[in-house]
Amino acid sequence: QLPFLTLANEVNSWKELRSYEGRFRIVMPGEVEEKSYTLATDVGDLTYRTFYCQLPLKGSDNLMYMLSYVDYPEGAIHSDSIALIPEFFEATMDAAAQSVKGDLVYSGTDNYKGYPGRRWRIDYLRGSAVIKTRAVIVEHRYYAIQTITKKDKNLNLSTDKFFESFTIFVD
Repeated sequence: QLPFLTLANEVNSWKELRSYEGRFRIVMPGEVEEKSYTLATDVGDLTYRTFYCQLPLKGSDNLMYMLSYVDYPEGAIHSDSIALIPEFFEATMDAAAQSVKGDLVYSGTDNYKGYPGRRWRIDYLRGSAVIKTRAVIVEHRYYAIQTITKKDKNLNLSTDKFFESFTIFVD
């Protein structure tokens, strides 16, 4: 184990979450809760489904593990909309940073099985906390997986394990 990476106890208690409706599988280190909410937008009502696991502040690599997805209506966004994808991700990253009054400190391309994707990091709470996101668009569906942690634990194997366990079932 590298000295700058941490590996907390949660790595030994991971459970698989499989959603056939969501067409994904992922592992999380604790009890998973699910919520959904609908948001009125310019392209119509969008229903976001979120699965998350919140851990104790003390001793955990990450405080929160989260996967969200939303289906966009026909014509709004599609994974083969090459002209719209970069603008969509830029707007998404900007909105995410603004929502927590944070700073986007990194972003990069992270395609998944040929589908367009991005990774980014937002520092917030005056630089004391970090949100890491991996996002992908598969046809009309947008997926975002995230971890939230304290800045001093932002390099950890639990985030890597969580992100790497994400698998999408594509028709």
